[in-house]
Amino acid sequence: MDPLIDTLKPYIQGKGLDISRKPLLKSNNYNIQKFFKEPDNFFSLKSKGIETFDFILIDDIIQETKYHRIIIKESFYALKKGGYLIISYTPKKNKLLFEELEKEIIFLMKDSAEIVYTYIDGNKCTIVSKKTKDNPSKPEGINNWSFGIITRGITDNIVDEIIENIREQKIPHYEIIVCGKYAGKYLNSKDVKYIYFMEKDDKGWITKKKNIICENAKYENLFVMHDRIKLHNNWFSGMKKYGNNWEILSCIILHNGKRTYDWLSLKYPLEDIRSKCYLGSHLDYSDWDKWIYIDGGMIIMKKYVWEKVPWENARYYAEAEDSKLSQDQVRYGFLIRFNPYSTCESFRFNHPYSKIMVKKNPKRYGRLIGPPHLVLAKYVRGYGLYFYYKIKEILNIK
Repeated sequence: MDPLIDTLKPYIQGKGLDISRKPLLKSNNYNIQKFFKEPDNFFSLKSKGIETFDFILIDDIIQETKYHRIIIKESFYALKKGGYLIISYTPKKNKLLFEELEKEIIFLMKDSAEIVYTYIDGNKCTIVSKKTKDNPSKPEGINNWSFGIITRGITDNIVDEIIENIREQKIPHYEIIVCGKYAGKYLNSKDVKYIYFMEKDDKGWITKKKNIICENAKYENLFVMHDRIKLHNNWFSGMKKYGNNWEILSCIILHNGKRTYDWLSLKYPLEDIRSKCYLGSHLDYSDWDKWIYIDGGMIIMKKYVWEKVPWENARYYAEAEDSKLSQDQVRYGFLIRFNPYSTCESFRFNHPYSKIMVKKNPKRYGRLIGPPHLVLAKYVRGYGLYFYYKIKEILNIK
């Protein structure tokens, strides 16, 4: 008898899934499906079933990649309430440690999971966590949406076009909330709720407008956008393909057929002086980083996410309000992902470094790649800004 099997026997009853690189259990006496996919931002267990399994097994792959948070979230989505996530691995120097993994599970899942068993046999560590709640997206499906548009009243024709694009998606249940100033042709339409708000508009109080939209939204699925974003015809079909188990999403954003500000990372936390100098760079859609941020033009998220982490009303336009929101969401334990199946269009575009990419690296943040002169310009500007802020910090200059 394999000693690991004997130890885990109470937790491997019923229907199981082994997502290890090499099968964790070699016994054929258990009902276990085998599935392995190299983890990255596209890692998903949706094809295997949502809330389907009584237990899921993971081996050393959990500490071989920076995508371990994605693996953990996806595993809990696939488990039934009362099911067990079993992770057995060998901690290595400078890798994810045993105590850190325990903390990560509770940090990500909050009261939806509890650690019920830990076991150390030589260098091999095993953690068993139990799913204690149903998936939060279960009560309401993908066919229910609240769309929010913030506007200043100078682009009513574009707001009209955005409303038309939303209607063309043929979403079974939806509402459109326009917040700001709007006098377009759909002002009195049944599917449009208009909330007049122009307070401090000279400063661009967009955080307040977005919070007003979310507070008044009746559906769990939220899409909040500026009056410069419209949906492509594939947007809703792409959301259905992606599925409904997510917390925060971005999707493809194009401008005149070229990629814009749709999947970015600051590389550092906002309070780190280096984040002021880095200015964010585009990631490959299949890549992911802890300090991902969703640019303020649009965001897709669950209402329960907003209820825990709203926009900070004390910030105005161009005060890193979007970066602050994303990093607050990350610090709460929410996971920001990317949907490659849905596309939006931006009427305006102002990101000069859009041709610079971060080379995908499964273990760490990759190096910058792109046109050499732009990469060099970004590094030079970054170093210059770094010394500028560092001197201000040393001299205590406000």
